[in-house]
Formats: sequence, C-alpha cells, structure tokens
Amino acid sequence: QKSKDHPTRSTLQTIGKFSENKIEKSDELIRYTTNFRPQFFIKYPQIRIVTAIDPPFVSSIPLYNEKCHGRKCMKYVKNLQMGDRKVETFCCVGLCIDMMSYLETDMKAQFEIWLVEDGFYGAKINGTWNGMVSDVVQNKADVIIAPFLMTRDRLLALDFTDESYLNGGMALVTVAQKSNMTLFNFRTFQPLSASMWFVLLSLTLAASLIVYFAEKLSIKTPVYPLWESVNYFTGLAFARDIGALNPVKLGSRVIGISVALFMLIVMSTYTAVLTSNMVASTVSLPIHGLKDEKIINPTASFKFGTQLNTGYVEYFDPKRDPSFQKTFLFMKRYNYADTSQAIRDLKSGKLNAVINDYYILRYYMVRQPDCSIRMVGKVVPDAGYSLAMRKGSTYRNILSELVRKYKYDGTIERLQMKWFSNNCHDQNRGHQAAERAGITSFGGLLIIASFVCFLLIPCLFCFEVVRKRFSSEDKEVSKMGLGEKAMLILPGSVRRR
Repeated sequence: QKSKDHPTRSTLQTIGKFSENKIEKSDELIRYTTNFRPQFFIKYPQIRIVTAIDPPFVSSIPLYNEKCHGRKCMKYVKNLQMGDRKVETFCCVGLCIDMMSYLETDMKAQFEIWLVEDGFYGAKINGTWNGMVSDVVQNKADVIIAPFLMTRDRLLALDFTDESYLNGGMALVTVAQKSNMTLFNFRTFQPLSASMWFVLLSLTLAASLIVYFAEKLSIKTPVYPLWESVNYFTGLAFARDIGALNPVKLGSRVIGISVALFMLIVMSTYTAVLTSNMVASTVSLPIHGLKDEKIINPTASFKFGTQLNTGYVEYFDPKRDPSFQKTFLFMKRYNYADTSQAIRDLKSGKLNAVINDYYILRYYMVRQPDCSIRMVGKVVPDAGYSLAMRKGSTYRNILSELVRKYKYDGTIERLQMKWFSNNCHDQNRGHQAAERAGITSFGGLLIIASFVCFLLIPCLFCFEVVRKRFSSEDKEVSKMGLGEKAMLILPGSVRRR
C-alpha cells in the first residue's frame, strides 16, 4: 500500500502469518480500491481426506448434470479396457460428509475427498496394512474421516483425535421368523410370574376365610357360608357379579374394597402385558445376542459373520480373548466386504445373523419394508468413531478441538437426527387384516379347563349316586309308622346303654 510519508513509495503490511501448514490472518482487513481487484488472494491449505462407503455415514449417489447436493468425491477404479486405473467422480452424502463441511469451514481449509480404493477400513495382513490405514501411512491421504474405530493395532500406526465424535457399539441382527405355536403352550399365564399367581390365589383364600369367620362371629349376622365368601372374592378378582351374598359387617366390606382395588390394578396390568405378548409371540428369533451359545460354539446350521478388515474382526481374535477361538475360525468363511450384500444374504437365508456397528445395522434394519430384520441382545460398547491421521500430524490438535466442540454444541446430535431413522415403518401394516387369536393362543388355558371338567365328571356322578341313595332312604323312613321308626332308633339306644 502507499506510504503516508512518501505517497510515491509503496510499503509492505503484514496481513497474516503461515504456520503449521495453515495461514493465520491478522485482524486488519484486506483493503480494496474502486478500480482494482483485491491485492491479495489467500490460498487455503488443501487436505486430502480418505473415507469409505458405509451408509448412513457415507453414501454415493450418481451425479445429475454434474451437480451434487452433497460433496464430490473421487476414487481410483480399474480401467478394464486399458488395463490401468482411472479416476471417477461420485456425489457423496452422509453424516461424515456433512461433518467434513463443518471442519473445512472452521479449519479454513480445502478438502479433497477420496474413496478408499480397495473398500477396506484397514487391517494388518502379513505385516502390511490395507484400506484407509494404508492410504494414510503411505502418504496418499492426510486424514481418515469415516466410522473408523480406534483399535490396539491401529494405535501403533496412526494418531487419533482425543475424543470420538460418536459412540456406538457392536450389535447383531437376524431375521424374525413367524412362530408356530402348538396347543400345549401356557403363554396366557406368562404375563404374571408363578409367585404372583400364588399370591393372588393365597390372597383370595385368605380374604375369604377372614370374612367368613368375621361374619360367623357376629351374632347379628345371619348364616354366611364359607362358599359364599369364596364366591364373593372370586367375583371381585374377575370384576364380575356371580350372585354371591355380600358380607354385612363394615370391616368385611372394607377388606372387600381393598382386595377389589388390588385385583383391578393387577388384572389391568395382566391384560396389557398379555396383549403385548400376543403381538410379540407371532414372531420368533433364532438367537438372543452376542453371548448366545450359537455364537460361542458355532455350527453350520447357524451362519454369521462380520465386515472384513474392521475392528470387529479384531474383537473376535483369539489373541485378545481365547474364548472366541471357535467363533473366529468359523466366521472366516462368512465374513463380508459389503454390508448391503450381507443384509441381502441375511434376507435370502445365506446368512442367519450379521454382526457390525450398531448405527450401520440400524440404518439397514429400519429400511426393510416388512420390518423383518431385528436387532437382538445387548450392544457391546467400543472405543467409538474417531478421526485418524499420520503419526505426528499437525492436524491432530485442531481436529481434536473441533470434534470436542461439535460434540458439546449439539452439532453431532443434529447430524444424528438428520441421518439416523429411529423406527421401522412396516409398509404392509394397515393393508393386511389383523391376525386373529386362534385356539393355540389359549392352548394352556383350554387344557386346564378341559382337565378340570373331565376330572369333575366322575366326582359329580359319585355325588349324584350318593345323593339318590340317601334321598331314597329318607323317603322310606318317611313312609314308616311311629312304631317302626322307634324300632330303628331303639337298638342303637340299647347298645349305647
């Protein structure tokens, strides 16, 4: 700019300084003139990012008229005609792509986004790294921004940000199958535990006895048989009037009200749980989680695998945990390179379960039109997703600071809400008639009722025989004269004397 003391001379003015591969501008603004362009153009540092396709973190969509609603990303692909490689451009979208835009703005840098050529995250095979780890180690890329786990081996080769930007975990999904209930099932009793059924039965009998004795001890109360007391509390239990006599004493009625209130709450809860169990019992799951016996001691009848060259393969490494020796060797035959293909194999029956990251599996799970894929068991926590770079990289400190900022200012949470769906929406729901409850739904209850009925038939028959016998004897005695009745009584009187 022109010197104030010597207008014909030009002087230099410091507008910033360059350090750690970035330019720090001073507070003074770049001056503009009316007839000329800006005198200085600041070239932002270019950072080469490597990532991998794994929705919802990174997805690729075709370019439409060279327009991209996300970020353009490049990849080396094999040219089958020429026998060499060529660069193809894609349009990439996803949570990691959005986070790259935030980082690029805050770092005042330019990101060049590349998709890893072999599609792998990075594992050490025969002493050599592949995937994204190889790209960074060989100086082909500067930073890894992907759902990238920090593992023991990777820590020896790379630097990571101080905090992970997202904490997920290892999960397992399988296909829910329609259950075939038999008649011999007791699911109608499952909403309440055996101890609770015992408490209900004991409470009914105890309350019946207490009220019976309370009414019996009262001189003013007419005869109140025990069966009437039992009938009264049975009606309270099922909220039905079965024609039993009501107790008269105030204390007995207070007991009845207390039992009725308790039974109302219990039966309402029972009805709600029974309804949910009936809905849930229409499907069955072949496995119950990562600690299932089918995972610990695998067989050919249940096939499962995880994604190749990821931290989850290392999780099952017997060097880390000897108990997974059988699991690790078994999974080698079924581990996959592409999660979307693994989900298709799961649907077709080639695989029985898929193990991967919680968020990635949930992405595919909620997009099934029939909601047939279910996540089972507990999620195993991991180190979370972090950004990685070469050992001693100058980008580590600023990336760690920005990741921490995004976690606590709600940026990551907003990205989660944008890219992660929470529920599976069954497209067939509402177009099919509601499934009706059949005989098998109440098989156990039907068996018990039938058993009681058949058991009571001989009892009723014997009771009727005895009743008729005594009634016939009573009729014969009533026809006798006074002398004959005296003779029936006299021998007994004589013997007693």
